[in-house]
Amino acid sequence: MNNTNVLLDAALNFAARGWAVIPLHTFADGMCTCEDPTCTSPAKHPLTPNGVHGATTDDAIIRGWWAEADIANVGIATGNGLLVLDIDAKHGGLASLAQLEVRYGRLPTTPTVATGGGGKHFYFRLPTGTKIGNRAGIAPGIDVRGDGGYVVAVPSLHSSGQRYEWLVTPDTPLAEAPDWLLTMLRTNAPPRPTPVPKTDAITLIVPPASPDLANHPGAGEGERNATLCKLIGVHLARGDSAESIEPLAMAWRDRCSPPMSEAEVLRTLNSLAAKHQRSVPVTSPTDSDDLDGVQLPDPPHWPTLDEAALHGVLGEMVRTLEPETEADPVGILLSMLVAFGNAVGRGPHFPVEGDHHHANLFTILVGDSSRGRKGTSLGRTLTLFGDADAEWKRDCHTTGLSSGEGLIFAVRDPVESLEPVKEKGKITGYQKVLKDQGVTDKRLFVVEPEFAQTLKVLKREGNTLSPVVRQAWDSGALSVMTKTNAARATETHVSILGHITRPELAKCLSDTDCFNGFANRFLWALVRRSKLLPDGGNGLDLIPLKQKLAKVVAEAKTIPAMSRTPDARNLWHQLYPELTAEKAGLYGAVVGRGEAQTLRLSMLYALLDGSPQIDVPHLQAATAVWRYCETSARLLFADGPGETGDPLEQLLLQTIRREPGINRRGLHKAIGGHLPAKELVQALARLRDRNQVHCELVATGGRPSECWSPGSAPKPVCVVVPTVTDDERASTSHSSGSPPPPAPVPPCSPVKMSLTQLFDAVNAIGGKFRHDGHRVIVDAPGPTISPAILAAVVDHQGWLASVYSPPPKSVISDALPRNTGDELTEGEFYAELQAM
Repeated sequence: MNNTNVLLDAALNFAARGWAVIPLHTFADGMCTCEDPTCTSPAKHPLTPNGVHGATTDDAIIRGWWAEADIANVGIATGNGLLVLDIDAKHGGLASLAQLEVRYGRLPTTPTVATGGGGKHFYFRLPTGTKIGNRAGIAPGIDVRGDGGYVVAVPSLHSSGQRYEWLVTPDTPLAEAPDWLLTMLRTNAPPRPTPVPKTDAITLIVPPASPDLANHPGAGEGERNATLCKLIGVHLARGDSAESIEPLAMAWRDRCSPPMSEAEVLRTLNSLAAKHQRSVPVTSPTDSDDLDGVQLPDPPHWPTLDEAALHGVLGEMVRTLEPETEADPVGILLSMLVAFGNAVGRGPHFPVEGDHHHANLFTILVGDSSRGRKGTSLGRTLTLFGDADAEWKRDCHTTGLSSGEGLIFAVRDPVESLEPVKEKGKITGYQKVLKDQGVTDKRLFVVEPEFAQTLKVLKREGNTLSPVVRQAWDSGALSVMTKTNAARATETHVSILGHITRPELAKCLSDTDCFNGFANRFLWALVRRSKLLPDGGNGLDLIPLKQKLAKVVAEAKTIPAMSRTPDARNLWHQLYPELTAEKAGLYGAVVGRGEAQTLRLSMLYALLDGSPQIDVPHLQAATAVWRYCETSARLLFADGPGETGDPLEQLLLQTIRREPGINRRGLHKAIGGHLPAKELVQALARLRDRNQVHCELVATGGRPSECWSPGSAPKPVCVVVPTVTDDERASTSHSSGSPPPPAPVPPCSPVKMSLTQLFDAVNAIGGKFRHDGHRVIVDAPGPTISPAILAAVVDHQGWLASVYSPPPKSVISDALPRNTGDELTEGEFYAELQAM
C-alpha cells in the first residue's frame, strides 16, 4: 500500500462520516513542502488558497486535490457539531490534562489520535445548537478547535517524521463534550491548573475530603432534613451500617438549631438504609470463591537441590568433594553429568516415537563472575574423568564455538570427491578420491568458559551456529548448505558445558534464541560459591573414585537401547503433566523441553548404575535436577524489566499501569471477566517475579485483599492540595456542580504510603472511605487528613474504587421524607447532592 492511497482513502473516509476535509502541506526532504525555510507551521497549513473555508465532503473535489498533490496531509475541519481537544505535549498539555482529569474525572471514550509530536487529539460531539469557536490556552498546552478551525488528521506525516495514528478508532461513537469542558469554554476565566512543584516524585493533585455526620456542624431550620439525607448518604456509600450511623446521626441532631426529633432522624435513616440495601448488587458466592480463593504462588527463591539428585556414584563423588571446594555442589554434579554423558558415547539410547534420545546434555552454569566458582567445578570434573577415558580426554575436548561450520568440522564425516580417470590424456571415467578422512570419534565435549561470546556470535547476520547446535541436540546429523561449503557430520555425539554471568546472560541472549528452541535445549542452573576456603581445600585421595568411575564409563558404553521398569513407567505417567505443562512468556519458552531433558537425565543416572533400565530412583534423581534447573530458569528469565511477550500478561500489565492499586476483581473485569481464576493468578505471579508489578495485602474487614501496582515497590509521591478563594467560589457558584478552580499552593515534600499504611492511617484518625460519585475519598472529623493520606488515596484510587461503590443515584431522592417543613423537592435535593 502506498502513501497516495492511504491519504486519499483516509480523506474519503472522513468525508463519508460527514467531516469536511482539506489538503495540507506535508514534510519532505527535511522541510515543509511549501519550501519556505522559515515556515512556522510545517506540514500543517492548507494547500488550498481559501484554507479551511474550502473544506468539503465532495468526493470528486477530494480526488482532484490528491491527484494534484498525492502526498498531501489530510486536514479535518472542526465546527458544525465537531469539537477537538488539542493536547500539545511539548507545552505541558499532557500534565494539564492529567490535572483536569483528577478534578473532573476521566474524559469519556471517544475517537482519539496520537499526534506525530507526542500529543493527542480528542474528538467530541457538541450538544445540538451549541457553537464553540477556537480557543487557545484553556490550560497550559491545551487548545480547542471548533468553528472555523481544523486539525491534522490520521495518517498525516508530522514534521518529526512520525505519522498521526488512531488510539481510539473513528468507528467509536463520538462522545458528547463533557459539561466541565463546555463550562470552561463558555466563561472568560477558565480554571487554571494547580502549579506543580518540581520534584522527581510522582505529583498528585488531590481533592479535599467531604463532611459527614461526625464533623458536620449541624443545620438550621429549613435545611435539617435535606442535610441529614445527604450526610446519611455519605455513610451508606462508604459501607457503614445503619447501626453504626445511628449514634452519629443522633449526635448531629443535637448540633442542629433547633434539634430534630429522634423519631424523625430514625425514620429518615431506616428509609435510606433500606433503599440502599436493595440497590447494592450481590456478587455470586461461587464467583467470589473462584476468584479470591486461588492462592498466589510464593515468589521464587534461590533453588535448592533435592537430596534425590545425589544418587549413585556421582552423588558419592559430590559428597566427597564438597567439603574441600568452594564450588557449588550443583555445578560439580552437572559438570560431571555432562562429561559422563559425552564419554559414554552414542551407543546408549532411548526410543521415543520412532526417534532416539541419547545421553548428551547441553548445560549452562550461571553465576556472578568468579564468585560463582563455575570453573572450579569443571576442574574437579576433568580431574576425575581424565583417567576414566584417556582417549576421550585427549581427543574429544574443544572450545571456541563460533560458527556452525566450525562445529561440523570438529566432528566431520570423510570427504570424498569424484576425480576424472585419464588415459592418454582422455577422460575414461571417474573415481572416488578421499579428500579428508574425517573424524572417527564423533564424541565432542565442548566447554565454553565465556559462553557470552558464543551468544554474541549468534547475532551476526548469516551465522549458522544456532541451527547446527539445535541439530546436535536433536539428531546428531549436522549440515549447512552453502555454495562454497556443503559441510556434513553424521552420528555425532556433542555435549556442551558453558559458563556465564547473570548480567551477561540478560544482555547477550536474544529473545529470538529464547523462542526459536535454542535456549530450551540447554539446562540453565544457578551456581554460587558454597563456602570460603582461604587456603583452599585439603588434598583428597581420588584414586578409588577414579577407578570406580572408569569402570562405570566402560560398562555404560556397552549398553544399547534403554527402557523403563514398570514402576518407573507409572511414576513417569504421574510426572508427565507437570513436565509438559504450558508456561507462558520467556521463561515458558526456555523450559519448553522439560520431558525430554528429564528423560536424558534419567538415562544418565541409570547408566551410572550400569543398568539398561531406568528405575524409580533414577527418575527421581532426574526430576530433582530438572526442578532445580527449572527454578533457576524462572529466576533467570523472569526477572527482567522488559516487556512481556505473552498477550495475557501484556493486557494485565497495561491495566495495572493504567489503574495502579487495582485488585483481582478489577483485573478480572477489565480483561473481559471470562478468564479462569487460576490463569489470572499465574499470569500475575509471572509479572511479579519479573519485578514488573508488585502486590500488597490490605485488611478490609474480611479476607485480606490484594492490590496490584506497577514496578517492584511503591514510588514516592508529592502532594498538591488545591485551595479555593472566596472570589473563585463565588464566580463559579452558577456552574451546576462544577468544582471550582484551584489556587496556587506552595511546594511540598515527597512522601509515600502503601495501601496497608493508608488503611492504618485512616483508622488511626477515625476516618472512613467513601465514594462521592466521582472517586473514593476519606472523611474524618476535623482537619486531621494529612496530605500524605490524600496522596495515598489518589495513588490507590483504582483499588479503592473497586471496593467502595458510588451511591446509587436514586437512593436518597426516592427515600426523601415527604411530610416535614424542611423537605426539598426531589429535583432540588438531587441538584444539591450532585453539587456536594
